Amino acid sequence: MIYYFVIGFTLALSLFYALPWWPSLGITIVSISLALLGVTWMVNKTVGPLRPYRPVLAGFRNLLAGLIIGMSWGFWQSFFSFQPLGEALNTHALLTAKVLQVEGTPSPASLSAGSVAPSRIKLHLSVQSMQPFRWEKSSESAPLLRWQPEQTFAWYLPIVQISLTPQQISARLPQVGETWRFAAKIKSPHSSQNFFASDYETYLFSQGVAAKGYLPLYSPTQQQALYAALTPSLQTDYSISSGRQWVGQRLQPASSLDWRLWRASFIKRLQDSVGAAPFWRIYQALLFGERDLLSADDWLLLQHTGTLHLMAISGLHMAIVAGLGALMFKGFWWLGLYRLRAITLPHLMAFGALLLASFYLLMSGGSIPTQRAWIMVVSALVFIVLWRRFQPWTALAIAALAVLFWDSRAVLSPGFWLSFAAVALIFITLPSLKNRPAWQSLLALQFLLTFGLAPLMIGFFQQLPLMGLVANLIAVPVVSLVALPLLFISALLSLILPSLSAPFWWFNEQLWQLLWWILQALDAMQGRLGARLVFSEQSMIWVLALLGAAFALWRLWVEFWNRRQPITSVTPLLPVSAVSHSKSSWSRFASLWLGIALLTIGVAGYTYQSAPRLQAGQFLLWVFDVGQGLAVAVQTEHHLLLYDTGPRWGASSAVDFSVLPWWRAQGSPEVEMMVVSHSDNDHAGGVPRLMTQMTVKKVLSSQLSALNLPSEQLSQPCQQGQTWVWDQVRFAMLAPSTSELADTRLSDNDRSCVLKISTGQGQQARSVLLPGDLTAEGEARLLRTQGAALQKITLLMAGHHGSHHSSSLAWLRTLNPDWLVFSAGYQNGFDFPNDALLTRLQTLPSAPNLLNTACSGAQRWFFAPGQVTLQEEARKSSEKWYYQRCLQQIK
Repeated sequence: MIYYFVIGFTLALSLFYALPWWPSLGITIVSISLALLGVTWMVNKTVGPLRPYRPVLAGFRNLLAGLIIGMSWGFWQSFFSFQPLGEALNTHALLTAKVLQVEGTPSPASLSAGSVAPSRIKLHLSVQSMQPFRWEKSSESAPLLRWQPEQTFAWYLPIVQISLTPQQISARLPQVGETWRFAAKIKSPHSSQNFFASDYETYLFSQGVAAKGYLPLYSPTQQQALYAALTPSLQTDYSISSGRQWVGQRLQPASSLDWRLWRASFIKRLQDSVGAAPFWRIYQALLFGERDLLSADDWLLLQHTGTLHLMAISGLHMAIVAGLGALMFKGFWWLGLYRLRAITLPHLMAFGALLLASFYLLMSGGSIPTQRAWIMVVSALVFIVLWRRFQPWTALAIAALAVLFWDSRAVLSPGFWLSFAAVALIFITLPSLKNRPAWQSLLALQFLLTFGLAPLMIGFFQQLPLMGLVANLIAVPVVSLVALPLLFISALLSLILPSLSAPFWWFNEQLWQLLWWILQALDAMQGRLGARLVFSEQSMIWVLALLGAAFALWRLWVEFWNRRQPITSVTPLLPVSAVSHSKSSWSRFASLWLGIALLTIGVAGYTYQSAPRLQAGQFLLWVFDVGQGLAVAVQTEHHLLLYDTGPRWGASSAVDFSVLPWWRAQGSPEVEMMVVSHSDNDHAGGVPRLMTQMTVKKVLSSQLSALNLPSEQLSQPCQQGQTWVWDQVRFAMLAPSTSELADTRLSDNDRSCVLKISTGQGQQARSVLLPGDLTAEGEARLLRTQGAALQKITLLMAGHHGSHHSSSLAWLRTLNPDWLVFSAGYQNGFDFPNDALLTRLQTLPSAPNLLNTACSGAQRWFFAPGQVTLQEEARKSSEKWYYQRCLQQIK
């Protein structure tokens, strides 16, 4: 009956972390009290006529108890561990912290070999104290520091993730285990929310990251003021820089007993020896859980081939390493340990498995996914240590309970659901595969895992790579039986006997080169055949309903199989004691499971969300959440236009978490036209990345020479007078004019491509205006030349993200928009949308409705003649209680 308790416990935690608001303590206590009264009533009523149903009621009681305890555990664990940093967020602060991890450091060997260096280095800090401060101007040359009360943390130390720019990487980097005092800019763990993209904010929350930030480059006068506030005895170690520099002091060196220091030393040792290898990024991911060197193309290949799970240290990886440890200690047994009467072979092998699995846990940095995998392995080893017959379902339930009890936020990870679902499918299938040839068992298992996990894959990633069946048939055995053990042995030899490790690393390189070539070939074949199914975003109700239907149909098949088999025969899925059913029993159980199957299939069909079908005269406007930047897509019945691409930061760009996931979810359609308003990074930064991923037929821009487009790309300047019609939707370029394109005195902003999109006629007309970064001066010129085309705009993208230099009063009065949309970063340093602009809006006769992507996430708008509908806001439609919220309604 522990299964029902664990199901209830897991379901309660899933519901708790899906709540849009934090439950009050009073509501929680009342709910638990009512549930306890219900349990008590059920216990008292399991007599008389209900006695025959006592097993069913007992299971329901356990389920209800799991719900109660799970909800309570999630509430109290979050209450004591989730501690927002309050006023310290989005300010400068002096941090005293211990360095837990340095992520993204390339080795000198890899840089000399031409590998791509990470654009940023991330420091994971365990914060002991924090004192916010702010700068104030003074009449003197030195700025004034205004300190706020210091916050100290005792038993709970929040984790803050700090980024360093490439300019700062050349300076002395803090090392793992050291205690430092930094002057940092602390930011909320807020992230962009886009359709079909991963939820990075939920990921940060599940990892326990309380805040993000960076080390600002302070001026010499600011450095002098900050160093005066640091520890006086350490000031002699530092000198004031002549230029802008980050400020920090090392307070304590790393302890020689800190296991993180050993791990960092091991990583550096391997980096220096094999860091130049082409597949070092793979080795680093599998051995240490460090996946920051994997490129966007690597992730895309793994996702398209359904082998993404291979790059996460999962239960499978941990079980392989544990098995390696068991075999190693079995060898010690035959070498002479069998003479010790106090030691038994099963216990010795279990100890070896635990020892090597624990070493793998520490080597991977003790990350949350690795902790989960380690707990799963330990749960299985408990049966061996206690001399108990291994009970797979009990072990699985205990492992799930232990994982969630240790960290209830594990339910937020797709890896949690995929790992346990995969193990459950294997347990279901293994009994029916007894005495089968190995190749048949492997094929059946992989087929079942591919399609059994399909609802979860669709729910989490909105796609199902059918070629993943073939890719996993090759990759899983190769990685599990050869690649990972070989890699682990190579790493151990490099640690113990470096001179013997070189041949092993050569074999690693050849093996991964072959495997990577196979995956690339399968992905290319899949693209040609169109064998990757793409779905709209499906709700968790759809996923659970489909899984429930599959489970009910499986149970119905089991009942049918058991009915037709003799009682003494061994059924493929149940023990003998479970197969004795009378005719009435068969009829009752079959009817029950058939009813559940039909009900859940109906729920799945009702909640399935298909992509909306457009007709002539209709279009969808997608406004992506790219932070401080702009990216928009316009879909008509048969055509697609992109307007701007958002910013780029070093080797990464906003399109990777906004435009590209959405485009792939649409089936990777051809882009008929891409308009790049101007060459500023926040509008054109993603162009290089998009051009390598998409087929773009034509590009329009006011600054084509700055975009570095491929020579064969069809492109031309955008200019006033360009018009075209797609599926009865009209597109008109209102600016810049020919003279404005030639005027070198104009700023980049005032050369922005201004695009109007409209549908319908007369009173039924509905339109969108995309002005780029047009300033008030550019708006005035456009009003003089195109005033008639600017009457009554339905939706206006705010120029320059809400700057006070744009969206002038005359502009707003002429356009008189119903909606004004800002595409700005959360708590951005420019304070967009600016207060002066918001004040101007209040003076309008009819103020427009305001939206900001920082507060609403990506937006989907539906336009048709006489109709405009805001169909969805990505952040608000999936709002959780732990999300960061706008301090004001609009910013």
